[in-house]
Amino acid sequence: MSHKVELDAALSAAAQALLNRWPANPKALPLGLRYKADGSMVTEADLESNRTLVEVLTRLFPQDKIVSEEGPIARDIQSADRVWIIDPLDGTQSFVEGQQDFSILLALACGGTLQYGVLLLPARGQLAIANLRQGAFLDQVKLRVSTHDRIHHQALYLRHFSKIDDQRVFPNWVDSAEACLRLCRGELDAIVVRIKRHKQWDIAPFALLVQESGGRVSDGKGSDITFGGADLGCEYFVASNGLVHQEVLDFLQIHAGSTYP
Repeated sequence: MSHKVELDAALSAAAQALLNRWPANPKALPLGLRYKADGSMVTEADLESNRTLVEVLTRLFPQDKIVSEEGPIARDIQSADRVWIIDPLDGTQSFVEGQQDFSILLALACGGTLQYGVLLLPARGQLAIANLRQGAFLDQVKLRVSTHDRIHHQALYLRHFSKIDDQRVFPNWVDSAEACLRLCRGELDAIVVRIKRHKQWDIAPFALLVQESGGRVSDGKGSDITFGGADLGCEYFVASNGLVHQEVLDFLQIHAGSTYP
């Protein structure tokens, strides 16, 4: 990845902007909490993190387009070759509650294919990075999915599904970042997320982290997901160790009606 030093510095600055307003910080600045038109929360921390990342990316890569949760989507985004995908604060609810499972998500898509992905958890001091055909790493330790050829007991994580009586289903709720890392570390065999209000900035880095850990990512029909446009264009995000992917797709065909309305 070109300009690695500058990107690392920008991510560190964005992380610090979040920590400066994180309620668990005894010296935290005011949140500046308000609600957007769609009813979702936004804080000054979201906006400061976004400004930091957008400013650096615009300076380093002036010809590239940027898609961010906290910014407008360019009209010509569909025809753009290189697109940076940003969620400057994923998990705003957790952040506001002073929990640690909030993150910064950043990815680069070229011609619809992910090239670079970052998952940064500032409160936990964790950094996961993936580069296309160069592997995925968590705090410089190489990530690797499981080698199970069948989904093991409680190794299938579901999000936005109603309760399903199946021994393969992971029984507890964890945030998407934690689920992704568990899959990439071989602790889960697969993930299925029903796309409700999710946008591409919610899942782009996860997709590349899984792929570069040796896994596979698809929509609910087994087709590749294209990143960098205005919308995801799929109903499900399916990620697995690759070996159990068809089993996951078959499971989804049976239980698609068990998703939350």
